[in-house]
This record gives sequence, C-alpha cells and structure tokens, in this order.
Amino acid sequence: MTYSTLLIHTTQQDHEPIYHSKGVVAYDRIDELKGKFDKVQLELKALRGKKLFDKNTHDLYLMPNVVIPPKFKVPDFEKYKGNTFPMVRLEMYVRKMSAYVDNDELLIHRFQDSLTGAAMLWYMGIEKADIKTFNDLRKAFIQRYNYNLYLPPNREELRTMTQNDNVQLWRDWAKKVFPLTV
Repeated sequence: MTYSTLLIHTTQQDHEPIYHSKGVVAYDRIDELKGKFDKVQLELKALRGKKLFDKNTHDLYLMPNVVIPPKFKVPDFEKYKGNTFPMVRLEMYVRKMSAYVDNDELLIHRFQDSLTGAAMLWYMGIEKADIKTFNDLRKAFIQRYNYNLYLPPNREELRTMTQNDNVQLWRDWAKKVFPLTV
C-alpha cells in the first residue's frame, strides 16, 4: 500500500472581516464590563483584608476570631509600663475582667488595653502561633517581666500604687523601699 502526500488547497481571501449582526452590543460595552470586573476584584481584596506592611489585616490580630459581647465596655486599666511586678498586673487585669474569665479570646484581645510603652511593644511582637490561651499569654508575660520581682520598688512606684488595690502587697512594698539618704 502506498500513500501519497496530502494536498492542501488554499484560496486567497480578499473580503472584509465578518462582523456580527447589529443586535450584538457586547463589543461596545467591553470597557464598561472591564471596569466593573476591576471594581469587583478590588472589593474582593477588601473583603479578604487589606495589605499592611506585607501582612494581611487578619494576621495582625493576636486572636482573629475574638467575639466581643454586645454592650461590652472596656474597663479602665492602669497602664502597665513593664517596671512593676507582672503577677500583680495579671491579678488586677483578671479581676477587672472577671465577668469574662471563660472567654480566652476576649481576655487576650483586651490585654493590650492595659499596656503602654515597652510592654505594648512586647505585646505587639508576640507571634500568634505562640499564644493559644490566656494561660499561654500569662506565662509569656511573667517570663518577660519576671526580672521585676528582684528589683526593689522606689518611692514613685509606691506612690502610684493605691492601698485599695492590695493592702498587704502595699505594705510589703513599703518595707522594701530604700530610705532616703541625706
């Protein structure tokens, strides 16, 4: 059996391109549809979270799934600067948030409201993977500020602490304050 090579016949086309009938308006609206598509893409990006410093806003939360109860009012906290006993700070914080002690996400999320200065910077640097419960945050906080247990208080710290917070603790601190030397 023998095969011959395929023969292809071509003809030159000299007519104009074929257009659709006049009833099709899609070609006129391509720019409008492209604009709408771009707008939808931007809205989807906004729903997923805006990019801030190469992080998604969802990633910026230490507890992204926190549910804040309706009518929740943030208690007034004395701001912790990182220069006093960490256990006292935690005790005062938990007492003010006592109605929510079973809500770890809320306790972790609102802990930042009780911090300022270096302590706030420490909190902002915590990795989400390291903190799953308030107990994890408590341990990290104590580990970070544990050195304050060994520093004697000064008169300013004693003055800022009211006796109503914890009378016994205030008395213990007052015993440790160095007397003024003249």
